[in-house]
Amino acid sequence: MDVQLQPDSDDQVVMKPQHVQNKGKVDPRTGRIVRHPPRMAIPNPLLDPLKSILVYNRRRIYIDNVFFRMHYVWSTIFLVTCAIMVTSKIYVGEPINCMASPDVKDIVKQYCFIHSTFTRGKFDKKGGWTYEPAVKENEIYPGIRPAKEGEGAIHHTYYQWVWCVLIVQAVSFYFPHWAWEKWEGGTTMMLVGDLNLPMLPDEKKIKHRKKILLYLRRNRGFHTKYAVQYAFCEFLNLVNIVLQVFLTDFFVNNAFTDYGLNVLTLTQEKPYMRDDELARVFPTVTACRLATGGVAFGKQNYDILCILPINILNEKIYIFLWFWFLLLAICSTISVIYRCLSLIPPFRRWIMRSRVRLETQKESADSLVDSNNYGEWFLIYKLSQNMDCVTFGDLILDIDQAYRKWDDVKLPDEEHYLAVSAPRPSMEGSPYHHGEFNA
Repeated sequence: MDVQLQPDSDDQVVMKPQHVQNKGKVDPRTGRIVRHPPRMAIPNPLLDPLKSILVYNRRRIYIDNVFFRMHYVWSTIFLVTCAIMVTSKIYVGEPINCMASPDVKDIVKQYCFIHSTFTRGKFDKKGGWTYEPAVKENEIYPGIRPAKEGEGAIHHTYYQWVWCVLIVQAVSFYFPHWAWEKWEGGTTMMLVGDLNLPMLPDEKKIKHRKKILLYLRRNRGFHTKYAVQYAFCEFLNLVNIVLQVFLTDFFVNNAFTDYGLNVLTLTQEKPYMRDDELARVFPTVTACRLATGGVAFGKQNYDILCILPINILNEKIYIFLWFWFLLLAICSTISVIYRCLSLIPPFRRWIMRSRVRLETQKESADSLVDSNNYGEWFLIYKLSQNMDCVTFGDLILDIDQAYRKWDDVKLPDEEHYLAVSAPRPSMEGSPYHHGEFNA
């Protein structure tokens, strides 16, 4: 019987059997041992996704690729951070400052921020808002002048909703990962186990590889849906980024699609003479008209000049978003093309051969590609993303020999492979058949 040394209250070492330890506490009233169930973590649908993104875990098992993670990790972090910054600027700082006469000074800031400000100009043929740059230094600012023929006033209200749009975009970027995580069901984590640890003892490696063979024996041929679901989520990432560009363009009055290019082509002229794309989309100097009742309750208009410091932050956010969306669109397109190429068997063989080092392992990789469908290859490919080449090479040999045995192909020196201990394929009592695995 195993024992453990424990010091008692008199600092004496007593022998206590291990099987009676950690069995609960003794109730002083009844003298019985009260066993408490282990504490279970309560899932939090709001904080758990954010924790999975921000908390680093060296044993993390990846169920997707780096292009996928650019959408739901970096994009989500950036958008949520920007939303917090904009919100703090609105509700903590001063989003607007207006110059007005003393009799309306107390209400003008709140009125102009709530009811919007405006600049003068006109819409071009593409539907974008445009105005002529100031031509004289004594003119106040582009778009701040008396009305001209053919010009109108456009009211800028979208800066009030920037934080809300950013939150919606963050959720949309996270959604494809959420869907894939639900469909994947922890299959990769279950199969990899501790095989992603570089210094795992050989005994544990063999034990984990046997578990993988057992799973493949019971679920061989049932992973096509698994692969299709991942491909759909990758395509959903591409569709999402395209929709985000059009949504943002609609939000800022059709000025986002060429926003970054126009910013790069700004001249070095003086600000009052420059046709500044930033000033058009996110003006920092605007006008506001306040109508009040006079002494005899007659209408009295005030033309007010306002400064929007919040738009300095907004313009920087959307400059970065333009280039980030461009990068995501390129990476997502590459990812979809890569997924289409993986349907070609020679390309799949090349991918698997690049994951191993020895020639015998490369031959086993070729055999796996030739004798199995795309779903089986995709599952094994996912396992390779979480293992080093040595561990994965040994696993490839075991899987190949197990498949040969199950297919009644005679093997040389069978006793050297784990396939000997793997039974023949049978769906009777299969965990997949009874819903225990979500492959």
